[in-house]
Amino acid sequence: MASDIVLTSPDTMAAPGGHYSHAVKANGFVFVAGQLPIARDGAKLTDAPFEQQVQQTLDNIAAALKAAGSAIDRLVQVAPERPREPNATFEVVALEGSS
Repeated sequence: MASDIVLTSPDTMAAPGGHYSHAVKANGFVFVAGQLPIARDGAKLTDAPFEQQVQQTLDNIAAALKAAGSAIDRLVQVAPERPREPNATFEVVALEGSS
């Protein structure tokens, strides 16, 4: 049963900051959680404009999904945790990136 679980940390992303993987594939499902606005080179975009942080986070999610054999257009649920920014800002950036 354990062999049905595949951990993925692609080299197209910064290494995880802890003892976790960017994506986990299990029983045909791909799980991605805790993605942050961290660039491939490890730069933390905490002082970048909110829209840039959202775009980097979405790019990270896409890279993790791709490495696990999936894609953004196959997402079933997205539950963003956002700071005190207008909700529309996140949705606008997310929708622009998905077209």
